Amino acid sequence: MLSAETKKPPEGRLFFDRANFLVKIGRGCAKLVEPVGLVVSRTYEVAWKKQTLDMAELARLRFEEGLGSRKISVLMGIPRTTAITAVHRLEKQHGLR
Repeated sequence: MLSAETKKPPEGRLFFDRANFLVKIGRGCAKLVEPVGLVVSRTYEVAWKKQTLDMAELARLRFEEGLGSRKISVLMGIPRTTAITAVHRLEKQHGLR
């Protein structure tokens, strides 16, 4: 049952945790964490390994021998999505798509 008098919920408390983050504990046990102070970040250059495809071999396997993307990817040693994308690009260039 509800009593006649209602209590106001306590206001949020602010404090710093061990990692020097400002933490606010608010209503409903919500825990809000905000970083305070200096934030250090580093940027690294990543060299992406791009596969070069033999488009003539790909076209031969697809159009002359009629192989599907799974067999092409196994024979050429490339991921299946790369084979599908390359075949679509070839079809678009030659007006087949």
